[in-house]
Amino acid sequence: PPRTAEGGRGFAADVVLDDDHGHDASVAGRAPVVAHRLGFVTHMPDNQRMSYGQMLDFERILAAHGVDGFVYHYRYEFGHGDSVMPWMVACNLSLATLTILAVCALFLPFRIALLCALTVVCIDVMVLGAMRVHGVHLHSMTAIILLISLGLAIDYSSHICHAYE
Repeated sequence: PPRTAEGGRGFAADVVLDDDHGHDASVAGRAPVVAHRLGFVTHMPDNQRMSYGQMLDFERILAAHGVDGFVYHYRYEFGHGDSVMPWMVACNLSLATLTILAVCALFLPFRIALLCALTVVCIDVMVLGAMRVHGVHLHSMTAIILLISLGLAIDYSSHICHAYE
């Protein structure tokens, strides 16, 4: 007969048995396990992006062994956000710059609207360059800073351009 493990009552919430198909769960070994949670301890990297890489490594290990599961830690969520942040910031800054150009073109001559949009692009490039020089990584807080600098840049540049119109 197959060997069965007994005990483990402290982990009963971590195991889901298939009781819906006529199996008698009171008899050991009769109800197959359909899901379980396995906890393990690992050293978390200090860098959020590296922790996301660690999650991807764990998922590759699970897939290599045919395990249908996932790995979770709250820092992996932040790491994933940091990994897609450059693309998101580039899309948002581009869209915001085009919107600024369109709105300024409605109220100002196109030449001045183009100058306003160019000023915004230059300021964002300078902020990104300063972040790179000082070793500040792009994440959600720095993305907010970039968007605030974009708002301040368009406000000041449109007022100055309108004054010299």
